[in-house]
Amino acid sequence: MNKFKDMVIFEDDAIMVINKPAGLTVHPDGKNEFDTLSNMVLEYNPAMKFVGEPLTVDSGEMIMRPGIVHRLDRDTSGIMVLAKTQNAYDSLKKQFQDHIVKKHYQALVFGSFRHTRGKVDELIGRSNQDIRKWAAGVHARGEKREALTMYTVSGDGKTTGLDGQNYSVSKVSIYPQTGRTHQIRVHMQYIQHPIIGDSLYASYLPELLNMKRQALHSYEIKFTHPKTQKMVNFVAPLPDDMLNAIKELGLSTKTLLN
Repeated sequence: MNKFKDMVIFEDDAIMVINKPAGLTVHPDGKNEFDTLSNMVLEYNPAMKFVGEPLTVDSGEMIMRPGIVHRLDRDTSGIMVLAKTQNAYDSLKKQFQDHIVKKHYQALVFGSFRHTRGKVDELIGRSNQDIRKWAAGVHARGEKREALTMYTVSGDGKTTGLDGQNYSVSKVSIYPQTGRTHQIRVHMQYIQHPIIGDSLYASYLPELLNMKRQALHSYEIKFTHPKTQKMVNFVAPLPDDMLNAIKELGLSTKTLLN
């Protein structure tokens, strides 16, 4: 319970805001047995068990997702908001659906950019090359959904990979306007700037900067508080692995708020 308590940034009677560490899966998938954020939430606050909507997995098993309105990939760190009541859940869910929630990520990606600002407006569908992956452009198959990602480049530097070659790396602020699965990772790969350490979408590139997971962090979130109806803003500081990588590149660790 103490491990989860350390993640909590803010809590009142309607919501809980946490800083999820990399390596923690949000909810069970019905296939693998491992600790999840869902299990931690239930241990911390059993009253949240029936808040939200359960998920039915391929096996037909129903997975409880206590208060979970949105998710982060297992190896993405950073800020999440959880609902403590069904009313709060319904409010937050609608805000996500209506794109009222504003999300700001920090990432380290391969390569340098010509322009400091840009956007990726490309449909995302299942990959036609790998069933684990999603894709944009010609490698997307089946139903394709609209996806829009905005980004701002705050600097770049150089480092040496485990292959002995020199690589340019950019520090990027990313603002997804939609919420597709793996959206940021897919869109960054699509524009040929995959995320450092991404074992799924950048497996063909070497390890850099001692990053053992994708260098992607959910840094900031803005939404309307379900109870007070006031706009609120929360930040999760960059984790040590990304801070160390940024310092190694000789870049500023300061991040402007959205």
